Amino acid sequence: MSPTNKLHDKLVIVIGGTSGIGFAVAKACVEHGARVVVAGRSQGKVDGAIERLRTVADEGPKVRGYICDLSTPDVEENVRLLFDFATHNRDHKVHHVVNTAGQMGSPLALKDTTAEDVLNICQARVVGAVMIAKLSLQYLEASHTSSYTMTGGIGTYKPVAGYSVRDGLGGAKDALARSLALEIKPIRVNLINPGAVQTELLDDLAGLWGEEVMDQIRGKAVLGRIGQPEDLAEAYLGIMKNYFITGSIVDIDGGYQLT
Repeated sequence: MSPTNKLHDKLVIVIGGTSGIGFAVAKACVEHGARVVVAGRSQGKVDGAIERLRTVADEGPKVRGYICDLSTPDVEENVRLLFDFATHNRDHKVHHVVNTAGQMGSPLALKDTTAEDVLNICQARVVGAVMIAKLSLQYLEASHTSSYTMTGGIGTYKPVAGYSVRDGLGGAKDALARSLALEIKPIRVNLINPGAVQTELLDDLAGLWGEEVMDQIRGKAVLGRIGQPEDLAEAYLGIMKNYFITGSIVDIDGGYQLT
């Protein structure tokens, strides 16, 4: 492996790395020689992701997995246990953390929204992101070469009817990306907002919305297509390897916001 490869032998944690965009990021990191820990909410998905990733890894031990749920009240302890596992109880430092965990969920009309709904959405989308940042101060190498990349969505800027509450609360990550970049410097903090990407989540939504709606989504993108997880993975890797980007919000949507 070339010594100029910035990800070679780096320790990367991908939360939400068992499927979709997260899995594509984990796979790309493995292909670049990184040591990768994928985290998901179920043992079955974690085991499946490890098996698939080890087919591209030079060494089996470079790929490990752990269960971590960001949607529960004890999220801070869940993240701490994940970091302890990844670092062999702090024997090593983490270099990069990517968080792609989260579900878009079904439409939630404002008239039907309860306080509990709002709290649950905040728990899944915001609280977990904050706890990861908090613990990054203890577990990540304190260097501008280290990074924490969050994942949002373009619904913050181009909302869809029925998702105003989810999209509005998800927009908190924009402010977090900027404020956390100051709070945990020199570790770099950035946010990627994906557009429509062909993942298991989108497949589920396609069943809910119907093919006609999916055709409309394709038509609204300047590029006339739905993105692939590998398209997004390139952006995450670019942020990891770009030591001069922090506090940035990067939209990867095929030009969807331009139409």
